[in-house]
Amino acid sequence: LESILDLKNVCQIYNISSLYQLKSLEETCARFIDRNCYTLIKQNTLLQLSCDSLASIINRDSFSASEIDIFNLVKEWHETNGEKEPRPELIDKIRLPLMKLEELLNEVRLSNLINSDCIL
Repeated sequence: LESILDLKNVCQIYNISSLYQLKSLEETCARFIDRNCYTLIKQNTLLQLSCDSLASIINRDSFSASEIDIFNLVKEWHETNGEKEPRPELIDKIRLPLMKLEELLNEVRLSNLINSDCIL
């Protein structure tokens, strides 16, 4: 599976490797996702990840997307998966202190995905 990784199948393979605890394959997929994070975000491919898989990916220091991009990814994941309530395992991975004040006020606060008290 490592030899056939591409932008279209990496999330499916990552989900499977996480589910079956195939650590080597999981790490290979994670590194691939890290290297291609902006392309995968732009193509909405990361929305295919399970909640636990997405939490694991965005928690990596090597996942080099900006925090506002990570926030928007988590927001879109909730919308795509029909989640009515915010999933704490995802929300807790967003590093709010790394965002600009205008991003916090104009995007994060207005989304109602994160409690205003947490933003403060």
